Amino acid sequence: MSITNRSKKPRAVYIEPEGADFWMLPEQTFELRVEANSAEDRFELLDDGESLQVFFGRCYISVYCDGQELVCGHQRPQAL
Repeated sequence: MSITNRSKKPRAVYIEPEGADFWMLPEQTFELRVEANSAEDRFELLDDGESLQVFFGRCYISVYCDGQELVCGHQRPQAL
């Protein structure tokens, strides 16, 4: 699944319940890749306008940008 930040400011993507954070610059696109063990493994997205939260059960979610896997804290503002 691809997500794009259409706002004019950086936006956080939180992977829960891990609490991993990835920060998207304006017009930047991330790709969420899910590794699920069964068809019953699901994830949900919550957009609160300021951030996007991704909740998952037993599946593993990795975040990519331009084909490269990102690490937690990617582009995190220093003020946090």
